[in-house]
Amino acid sequence: MDAASQERKAGKMKKLLLPFISLFFLCGCWNYTDTNHRLIVTGAAIDLGENGETIVTAEIMSFEKSGDTQSQGHLLVGTGRSISEALNDMLKKSGKELYWQHGTILILGAEYAQNGVSELLDYILNDHEMRMTMDFAVSGMEKGADVFDLDTGDRNIVSYAITSRIYEGEMLGNCVRQLAYQAIDTYAKNMRDYVMPLVLSGENGMLEVSGCAVFHGQKMVGTINAVESQYVHMLDNTLKAIELQIETQEMKSSVSLGGLSTKVKMTYQNQRLLAKISLDGYYEVLMSVEDPPMQRDARFEKICELSKIQLEEGLQATNEHLARIKCDLFGWGERLFRYDPDAYEELTDVGVFETVPKIEISITLQSRIEGIAGTTVDQEGA
Repeated sequence: MDAASQERKAGKMKKLLLPFISLFFLCGCWNYTDTNHRLIVTGAAIDLGENGETIVTAEIMSFEKSGDTQSQGHLLVGTGRSISEALNDMLKKSGKELYWQHGTILILGAEYAQNGVSELLDYILNDHEMRMTMDFAVSGMEKGADVFDLDTGDRNIVSYAITSRIYEGEMLGNCVRQLAYQAIDTYAKNMRDYVMPLVLSGENGMLEVSGCAVFHGQKMVGTINAVESQYVHMLDNTLKAIELQIETQEMKSSVSLGGLSTKVKMTYQNQRLLAKISLDGYYEVLMSVEDPPMQRDARFEKICELSKIQLEEGLQATNEHLARIKCDLFGWGERLFRYDPDAYEELTDVGVFETVPKIEISITLQSRIEGIAGTTVDQEGA
């Protein structure tokens, strides 16, 4: 075949392929849905109705046409015998699909959480629309949907304001952040209980996030306050700093423990668990008076000893509170299993597993002591 014939043949092939290539670019995404046919969900609350039905309240993002570029939120409510039915009810009312990819928070009403969240966890695990990185929280008000009535200051979207407050509370240690995939993973492992932040109505109806709701298995069994939440962070090595007030007849000092690294060693002694907790970090102390140099070492040792006692008592009291609601939030069972499987089997076989170990704390710290004159002294102590 000569060159001219080959060129004519190639030209015919291009003419045949061109229409198909054009169709490929014209068809767009096969599953594309115009935003006019979708409702953008920023967050939602789930409650238990009077007759046991599931009530889902979603905050929907909308944009005002009056020239205001800020997004607003309005509520859409669906009811059904399950989460799926409640969401389908919302679809029927609005005539639009729910778009969850901008959803940041899922608030559980306390009654719903106490009844059990296994259906919710299974739904999120199997539904590809909901984000696995959504924040979970529990309403400290009468209903989960009541959080959307809280004053958020200058934030128009309540869901985004709640997510922001949870992040701030996590940084301070006042609550423990719980993402959807974390709750699902912890629940599936069935060896450690978990928590979700508490959303409350503060002064003058202002949005507040403080403390946590505690879950044993799939059910909410109680709450812990902001200070107790700090101890949970401490044992998980996620607490950046904790403030202590040390006061005796000789001194009054404000102490900040920061950069904490926590190690826990579990043992089984005399038919009881013993948790030896070692803290390593730095110490910042603001003294009430300037001391002569010869007294600094003695004062530092005193502050370390009082801090150790205060932390021991706080952890022990928190753990006893959790034991009263039959919860092993600190995961002593998991820790003991990891360190001493034989001891764990022995305790669980006879049914006398004790979740209130005696706690001993040791502290190794770098310190920075500042007096009223602005002088500083760096030293080590244990």
